[in-house]
Amino acid sequence: MQNSALNWCSDHRLHHKYTDTDADPYNAGQGFWWSHIGWIFYQSRQEKQLDNVGDLKLDPLVMWQYRYDVPIALVVGFVLPTLMGGLLGRAFGMLLWAGLIRVVFVHHATFSSILWPTCMAISRTPARIPPGIPGGWPF
Repeated sequence: MQNSALNWCSDHRLHHKYTDTDADPYNAGQGFWWSHIGWIFYQSRQEKQLDNVGDLKLDPLVMWQYRYDVPIALVVGFVLPTLMGGLLGRAFGMLLWAGLIRVVFVHHATFSSILWPTCMAISRTPARIPPGIPGGWPF
């Protein structure tokens, strides 16, 4: 999971403010795998300072999702697909496809290496090659 919308927006704003520095949650300087998916598995256990999303804290829907993000994700991502599959006589199959495989697919699609070159191809600003990557990206 990528946390609540509030946490995600806070990290995303930090990423754009401090791109490729130690303050960037997805710092490419920590390596290709870190910047694409490693940050999901090795997040700090410290309480996040959410002072850069004060505007979002005023939204009741955002705050509701922030408080209940794990139960919402479990119910929508695994419980409901399993129940729906049970109605069709295929509870395990639906759990497998709509629950587990969906999670793998979404993470791979979101963090695939195709995303960066595509964004740079349609962007009006030149791409910045992070230091330590000789000759550019390996793709």
